[in-house]
Amino acid sequence: MPFRFRRLTVYFSTHLLVLMIAMFFTLSLVSLHEELNYTSHRQQESFAQILNVTELSTANALWQYNNVDIEASGDSLFQNPEIVMVQLIDNRNIERYYRVKSGPSTADEYLHRYDRLLYKNNVPVGEIVIVFTNYYAQQQVYANALGKAQQLALILCILGFAIWLITRPIVNDIRHLTLSAQTMAAGDLSRSIRLTTRDELGALAVSFNQIAGNLQEHLSELQINEARFRSLVANIPGIVYRCSPDENWTMEFISDTVEEISGYPASDFINNQVRSFSSIIHPDDRAYVAASLSDVSGSHRSYSIEYRIIARDASIHWMHENGQEIYDENQTLLWLDGIIFDISGRKETDTRLQQYTQRLEAGNHLASLILSAAPLSTISLEIINKLTSVIPCSEAALFSFPLNKPQVCLLAASGPIPLHWQDNLSQPAAKYPWVEKLQAGLPLAINDQEGVAQPLEKDDTPIHMEFPLLMGSQLIGTLHLAALPGKVFSSDDQAMAASVSSLLALALQRHELEEQRIEAETALRNSERKYRTLFEGANDAFLIIENDRFVECNEKLLHLFGRTREELLHASPLDFSPPTQIDGRSSAEAATEYLKLALNGEAQCFLWNHLHADGSLFTVEISLNRIFLPPKTLIIAALRDVTDRLLAQDRLQRANEDLERRVSERTAQLESANRELEAFSYSVSHDLRAPLRSIDGFSLALLEDYAQQLDAQAKSYLERVRNASQRMGALIDDMLKLSRITRCELHPVTIDLTLLAEEVGQELREQHPDRSVDLMLEPGLTVLGDERLLRIVLENLMNNAWKFTAAQNPAQISLRQTGQDAQGRNTYCLQDNGAGFDMTYSAKLFGAFQRLHRESEFPGTGIGLATVQRIIHLHGGRIWATGTPGKGACFYFTLPSANTPSKEVLL
Repeated sequence: MPFRFRRLTVYFSTHLLVLMIAMFFTLSLVSLHEELNYTSHRQQESFAQILNVTELSTANALWQYNNVDIEASGDSLFQNPEIVMVQLIDNRNIERYYRVKSGPSTADEYLHRYDRLLYKNNVPVGEIVIVFTNYYAQQQVYANALGKAQQLALILCILGFAIWLITRPIVNDIRHLTLSAQTMAAGDLSRSIRLTTRDELGALAVSFNQIAGNLQEHLSELQINEARFRSLVANIPGIVYRCSPDENWTMEFISDTVEEISGYPASDFINNQVRSFSSIIHPDDRAYVAASLSDVSGSHRSYSIEYRIIARDASIHWMHENGQEIYDENQTLLWLDGIIFDISGRKETDTRLQQYTQRLEAGNHLASLILSAAPLSTISLEIINKLTSVIPCSEAALFSFPLNKPQVCLLAASGPIPLHWQDNLSQPAAKYPWVEKLQAGLPLAINDQEGVAQPLEKDDTPIHMEFPLLMGSQLIGTLHLAALPGKVFSSDDQAMAASVSSLLALALQRHELEEQRIEAETALRNSERKYRTLFEGANDAFLIIENDRFVECNEKLLHLFGRTREELLHASPLDFSPPTQIDGRSSAEAATEYLKLALNGEAQCFLWNHLHADGSLFTVEISLNRIFLPPKTLIIAALRDVTDRLLAQDRLQRANEDLERRVSERTAQLESANRELEAFSYSVSHDLRAPLRSIDGFSLALLEDYAQQLDAQAKSYLERVRNASQRMGALIDDMLKLSRITRCELHPVTIDLTLLAEEVGQELREQHPDRSVDLMLEPGLTVLGDERLLRIVLENLMNNAWKFTAAQNPAQISLRQTGQDAQGRNTYCLQDNGAGFDMTYSAKLFGAFQRLHRESEFPGTGIGLATVQRIIHLHGGRIWATGTPGKGACFYFTLPSANTPSKEVLL
């Protein structure tokens, strides 16, 4: 064969061989690419079938929150070697299952995510997420490709030299293509094969470039999926973490959400570079967290714990952590994966919800208590105790202002009685502080220390509250509350107290109405009992007339008429009356007129003749009065048998006439005796005074004319004679005054006793200018009496006080009113700080000529106090005295007040 032919044949053979090799290589790469795609597609279909098989059981487990079934479903998926991560999330976005594998198959370039929403009865119950790897499939594909490559390499080795010799022109292209393929195989898909030939190598280069482009697209998709995963983690409202199971729980990964919650960046916790996560756990909760993690260690169980952390700004957050231990095929603990949620808001909500629930239950209980039929007095303390169980209080008290009582009542109290109420209990309600403000219906904020009450505003935080309980516009009670020391009442406390006070107001209203009803029923029963007692037990006969007929009568009437109740009831008054009456009119005419006038409201009282059952005639005094018992108008008649009274009146009239005659005769005799007594008194006074004047005069004459002849003893005798005669004269004068007072007639007028005492005191000062006496008179003392006689009383009493205080400097004399006696007479006291007297002899004090002191000490006749007693008795009063020797005396006397009728004084 010519060389050219051989060369051409070799050339073509070489080209053909090269073309075949190139086609084989290209087809291998295409096959590899298609096989990779087919394998990936087959994996997805396989996983879809697996999910279809487990979907129903997993959905049921998530629907029922059955952790055992959830674990079983997750484990059945996780056993597939091509699945590297399984995550089950319920419809509350809580991770219920999470497991992940580690190893070369979990490199990001091999991973693919597949997730599916799970439904139960068309209701979403959760989501299943799996991440599978095509590492094993690629390895198998690459192994097959490697076998083919080895075959191709063998062929290339055999034909290499020949090809190199034959196909040298294309060696460079093949070398370039090979280098590019190696670069792509190394993972650099950004480099393309630059062959512009249009032969098989060029086509192969294009295929390589397409394969690289497809692979680069798949890689981009993987990167996008990874970015989505990271974005999902970043958007989860919690802290996603992975930590090593070492003693420090070193964080390998923690989401950036940790900074939003704790204030510390996530980089601080990675590998515990700056701080560990346990360092921000509340010191009181660290032991609990450590114990909880120890309990689940090695148990292959997920854990769920709640604890507090201290954020960077010192605020405290409640956290809820869900976690799971991750093991490899050899059951070696690799790490802990979990998520931590901030549940501070939920905790606060739960606390407030619990408080609201407690208050709602307490409110319902209080409402049932208050609105029950039980008396308020028996449930008041239980109401206060229940109220203080939901509203913390140091003081709680319920007061009522009964409408039928003048004072306030304490119904119940928890703790001490409020300070501003202690001094006012049982006082009239009008005297209580803040009553006017509470009457307006607004609750008050009160401070015990300052005693200031202001209307309770919406945003106030009071330490004391007073809630008015009203019935209409009438204040019927108050609810007092005081906060615990150092605390204030919140708006919720105020709202609760306001609601309870409204219910208490209703209870007090019911209580008041019940009290009024009971009082009304009691009054009605008492009235009925009194009516029946009076009606049946009265001394007079009573009957009730309706339409000219007897409808009711008492036993006295039956006895008066001598008839039975059946005979009297429904009979007419005319059935038991004679034809004519006392005034000469017919009984029918008189009865019609009296009944007509009584029905018109004019009370009637008249005498009437009736017939007894035995036919005898008797006279009664009848009183007719109209009474209304809607819808009826009745007449009540009171009958009194006056037959005996009329006879007695006749006898009494004759006796009065005889008595008047005798009184006239006796009065004339008394007047004659008084005139004779007065003449005797005058005669005694005149006849006795003349000898006394003679004795006194001659004794004085002896002393003056014969003083030189008389020795001292004779002069002393004469002085004693003179003093005795003068004393005898004073006694005669006092006796005459006492007799005149006994016979004198009273002329009562209104007298200013204070002014009268001032006049007597001024006269005494003028008589004794050398004396220093403090006269203390109460102003405005007015009495009803005879001015002349009362002046004598004051002159005697004040003169005695002036006399017996001679040894005191200064002397003190006072006149004041001390009260009233049982008869309504005013009681006065004239007191001094003089010599006083022994109470043993007080009975002799007001006797005539009786003395408790020697005349040498205090001169006098002993008639003055007897005169005072006579005058006080004439005014219907009485007089008595108290005293202590050396400390003075006090004379008490009673006199009619200025508004006493004059005739009562005369009586």
